[in-house]
Amino acid sequence: MNEIFITVVQFCSGQYKMTNLNKAEHLIKKACEKIKYREDFPHLVCLPEVFNYRSLSLEDNQASAEEIPGGPAFNWACQIAEKLKIWLVAGSILEKDPSSQKPFNTCFVISPEGKLITKYRKINLFKLQLENSPELCEPSYRAAGKDIVNFETPFGKVGLGICFDLRFPEIFAKHRKDGCNIAILPSAFTYKTGQDHWDTLCKARAIETQMYFVAPNQSTDANCWGHSLIIDPWGEVLASLEGENEGYITTKINLSKVEEVRNRIPIKL
Repeated sequence: MNEIFITVVQFCSGQYKMTNLNKAEHLIKKACEKIKYREDFPHLVCLPEVFNYRSLSLEDNQASAEEIPGGPAFNWACQIAEKLKIWLVAGSILEKDPSSQKPFNTCFVISPEGKLITKYRKINLFKLQLENSPELCEPSYRAAGKDIVNFETPFGKVGLGICFDLRFPEIFAKHRKDGCNIAILPSAFTYKTGQDHWDTLCKARAIETQMYFVAPNQSTDANCWGHSLIIDPWGEVLASLEGENEGYITTKINLSKVEEVRNRIPIKL
């Protein structure tokens, strides 16, 4: 199973959960309308970080956190994936867990049968201080995960990261060592850091690991950089969105390109 469709969804999420879910569902359905489902031709759909709710205060994060499995966003994702027969990488949501006073920033993956495959808790939490702007300090209102996570599919192994993880190449090197051929990075990458570093870092992670690199981002309406990307193992951008756009991109990839590139320039990580 070498050929698959990949869709990346980009939009601005705010503080109204139902509005965010409806927006995501509308864009997913539009993308799926263009693809006739076949069991031997999978469709992998990827949402951005904190797609169902976005806030920067501890109180709001705690109040909006949900369980995985079992919460409203999780149940919504299961229903969408099963109905449309897609592999759904559900960006991230704030996950409630009794082991932590702060919620985790968690990505989860749903199969075309509507079942939870895995979840990944963001390891590297973002902190930024720019002159004449408020400090962004994710550790103040979210807990950090500990484990690098990848998962098996009929089309190969897929590795997960979230946003600030992009700056930590060891995560993606571990995915490569584990046999992944695709890495997915749901993001709400800020406008300033995205403008300066987004394309360069995404291409670097694809080139150094020789994997497909899939990066859904929040749009500029969320004060993020947008410019969601799908990059091949050679570092070529196969599809991208403008920063201000709310929409989606879909491209068909051939996973044999991974082996081709790795044979062309053998790299041992």
